[in-house]
Amino acid sequence: MNLIMSNSQHRGIIPAITLPAVLVILLSSCSGPTSVVRQWEYTGGPYAQNISAFLAAEERPSLLFAGLDNGDVFASQDGGVQWTKASTIRPGARIYQMTEHPEIRGRIYAATSAGLFVSSNEAKDWVPLPLGGTGSSVLPCRVVAIDPWKTTVLYAGTMGRGLFKSTDGGGSWVPIVSAQDAVFSFGDVYDIAIDILKPDVVYAAIAQLGVMRSSDAGISWTRLTEEISATSSKITHILLSKTRSGQILYGTDAGSFFKSTDGGTSWSPARRGPDDDRILTLAVHPANPDYLLAGTELGILLSPDFGSSWQTLSSSLPSMPVSVVLSPSRELPIIYAYGEGIGIQASADSGRSWRAIDDNVGGSTVWMITSDRSGRAIYAIAGRSVVRYDHATSRWENASAGIRGQRIHTLIPDADTASTLYAATPVGVFKTTNNGETWQPTFRKLSIVPSFLETHPAIRTRMYASGEKGLFVSTDRGNSWVQAKPYRSRLSIRSFTFTPTNAGIIHSATAEGVVSTTDGGFTWQPARFGMSSENVIAVSIDADDPKTYFAWTAKGDCFRSTNRGLEWNQYTPPWKPGEQVEIAPDRWRPSSVVAIVSGQRVYYSSTGGATWQEVLDSGTPLSILTAHWNDQSKVLYVGTKDRGIYRFSLGSILKEKFGE
Repeated sequence: MNLIMSNSQHRGIIPAITLPAVLVILLSSCSGPTSVVRQWEYTGGPYAQNISAFLAAEERPSLLFAGLDNGDVFASQDGGVQWTKASTIRPGARIYQMTEHPEIRGRIYAATSAGLFVSSNEAKDWVPLPLGGTGSSVLPCRVVAIDPWKTTVLYAGTMGRGLFKSTDGGGSWVPIVSAQDAVFSFGDVYDIAIDILKPDVVYAAIAQLGVMRSSDAGISWTRLTEEISATSSKITHILLSKTRSGQILYGTDAGSFFKSTDGGTSWSPARRGPDDDRILTLAVHPANPDYLLAGTELGILLSPDFGSSWQTLSSSLPSMPVSVVLSPSRELPIIYAYGEGIGIQASADSGRSWRAIDDNVGGSTVWMITSDRSGRAIYAIAGRSVVRYDHATSRWENASAGIRGQRIHTLIPDADTASTLYAATPVGVFKTTNNGETWQPTFRKLSIVPSFLETHPAIRTRMYASGEKGLFVSTDRGNSWVQAKPYRSRLSIRSFTFTPTNAGIIHSATAEGVVSTTDGGFTWQPARFGMSSENVIAVSIDADDPKTYFAWTAKGDCFRSTNRGLEWNQYTPPWKPGEQVEIAPDRWRPSSVVAIVSGQRVYYSSTGGATWQEVLDSGTPLSILTAHWNDQSKVLYVGTKDRGIYRFSLGSILKEKFGE
């Protein structure tokens, strides 16, 4: 297998191969032919994070499909024990729904942001369907429904262009119009439901209109809700009873359910959820049509009476966004739950216990990795989750219980205690003292929501928080805060570099260059000469000369200062200008730096960047978003787009080359 990839692949286009658990790379000695064989190791996760659609086959319950929000489709033939990449529908296209044809085995329809597609060979190949005509314009499609009595009749719901209908299995389509409401043809369609007892009766959830009903297979339509919903939120899901005519349930993006027993003439509230508990999916038990499961922003809900009452299904899953699908088995269906904080979980006992089945499924996007001083405790931010690597099980485990606010901005371990960490989200700062098992809100006296946090590695009581209102400093572990001077500064802090020989001297990388302090962080000044508004991502220090600093930009350029950051001059590293570079200085020893250039070559410097040695000349096969280097453990971690975390141990290489 050739692991040297083209430039297009380095920009995030993943080759259509199944990635092995370990990727072998040959390392060349500077003095001769290949001397050592080393390996990039896939760490197994964290877990499948970007799954946006899931399908369990009707006649083969062990055949599973997972659709990702980047257009990839993964398949499992054995109920999730093993997964392989089946195809890519369209690179970068979000897959909203996958629907199996009820009569033709192997035929699957996929509604995506790049249009509607069909596969006739179990998701191996896809053909676009001419939704909206055969022109070059693509209509994003969110949902497709098949008439159960006449399967050549299909309905498709688009984003911004209303409903379409096909009577020849998807070969041609015509827009559905409504003489009563012109908005109908330009609506965002979230769901379509066909009455299995009366297949000419069709319901649609349209963002601008609410619930619409047609009694003549789409020719004419009646609006069933006076407003968008009874709570002025979007109606996103419709469910019709398979046994009781006229029973209808709808869910909203505000977590509420409403029920009708007269075909939509009147509605009663069945659940008024919290505003942030959006309904993500609705699933029906294949043998008991009154038994429903709902995936929501806060977990899984159960209803034993077709939506009249709701309760939490499982407390063993974290309180995070979860979508849920039931297998078609009619005895005891398997429940599949998937989401950013849990990967893919399966339960065969009605939700009492769960097992992860997401090994080697794509979809984990990791944009930050950090560790304690020893490099043994490894944490990462993946989507809305903090994950921790368990060395005993060789798996990434969720470490987010108690964190609120959806996206996690930053994560930092305490300088003294590896089990203590701080995380910032849009709603504030959270602290854990037990390795992420539980989190509690903290820093209530901090007047900003920080986008960046840091603890001083030498002054153990000092902390830093950066946000829209500037930089704040605490001298008592976050109990009280003062704003650093100048007060008007709203610097976008990327990283802090602490000088080992002088605890008061700190350099910060920002989007507008380097700023420095000599009093431990209370007053800051920008670089005076040689650097103007450079987008700096990291600062490193020469181990042999503590007055010499190096600043690294997002474009791969380097600046050097020989007077503690007062003046800067451009400095030439061993790579070409403009190459994509990830710079990873050790947080605890800023003279030890690793650089990954163009996703292929890895360089190491023990002098902060004054001298470099190439240690890998062909490298990571994935699109790298972040890199983390710890000099004590001698392990380099990289977080990628859609493919989780890889690591490489440089210990034996550095010992062989440099005696370190």
